[in-house]
Amino acid sequence: MGFGRFAFTAIYPHMVKEGVLSLRGGSLAASANYAGYLLGAILAMRARAHSAHRLCLWSVAGTALCLGVLALPMPVWLIVTVRGVAGVFSALAMVAASLWLLEQRRHARGAPLLYAGVGAGIAVSAELLVLASYLGWHSAGMWLLLAGVTALAGLAAAPAADYRKTKSMKHPLPLQALRAFAAARTAPWRRYSRAECRRQKTR
Repeated sequence: MGFGRFAFTAIYPHMVKEGVLSLRGGSLAASANYAGYLLGAILAMRARAHSAHRLCLWSVAGTALCLGVLALPMPVWLIVTVRGVAGVFSALAMVAASLWLLEQRRHARGAPLLYAGVGAGIAVSAELLVLASYLGWHSAGMWLLLAGVTALAGLAAAPAADYRKTKSMKHPLPLQALRAFAAARTAPWRRYSRAECRRQKTR
């Protein structure tokens, strides 16, 4: 998400300077990305935990593809369309990663690290774009740089998303354990309350 959604903000001024986009075109592209994210979140409602690892990988691949395509010369309407599709992949990636971590891997303690990844992606992509700007790269080169790093990061993370590793994990979610603990604590109180009610009725 840090690359697929938010890197556009840093590259947009370069695209305007190069005449690739106008102010109006950039606004449309940004709006399309938000709309795509909304659409992706709605579509992700049908996602299931058992296939979350595959959805994660497809979302990374789709994000890398959208970033790379933006390096090609194309009309404004196509740039807007690609940004919309990138928004869809961003939403699917976030939902799929959450399902993978919390449901498949049953590792709720890793949630802070997962959601901090968005901020880390923003910071890393920003530093890469600062370096590319210092080297005098055009926006096309910046998009290709982001696409390449995204693909490499996805390949590095892919082995950890292997579903077969999930089957051996038997640790319950902390939330499930908490519910079981709460039920055990309240069960005696419930029995006492019912017995007390019966005594009150007989009196």
